[in-house]
Amino acid sequence: MNDQIDMQGFLTTIRDCCKDIQTTWAFSFDLNPDPIKKLKETIQSYALNRGSDILSFYAFADGRGKYMFIDTCQVLDLVCRYETYHDDFFQFIKTVISPDWRISEEDEVCNYLQQGLKADRAFRKNLLAQPKIERLVVPEAIKNLDAIMALVLLLDKIYD
Repeated sequence: MNDQIDMQGFLTTIRDCCKDIQTTWAFSFDLNPDPIKKLKETIQSYALNRGSDILSFYAFADGRGKYMFIDTCQVLDLVCRYETYHDDFFQFIKTVISPDWRISEEDEVCNYLQQGLKADRAFRKNLLAQPKIERLVVPEAIKNLDAIMALVLLLDKIYD
């Protein structure tokens, strides 16, 4: 029972951090880095404190859990999509601030930036939507644990 309480608290903390980030985005284009830092620290702390429990899930997936189904969402896919967006977004910024980037007409610049803003808003809306729950066998679902390290690395990139 304690494991369920600990995991529930961990997931609630992550959900609160994500809501803080979403609220910041909703009211401003300035991203407050404090919720991102808090989220990263929460994930790292949980992974370090519960490392043996996390590793035991892999053993369970190889044994008794091999044919067991659980409801889950694809966290790693979400992290990978966001990382692609993040990298593309910063490539766009590097291109725009490059001395070699030239657009001759002001209207063309405004149109270009409006298209980027529209794509950004659409992506953020989809990113923060409720994740789709799927029924997967435990070995497939366990891949979500790989998202812990991927998410920490992505948070480092975002925070920088």
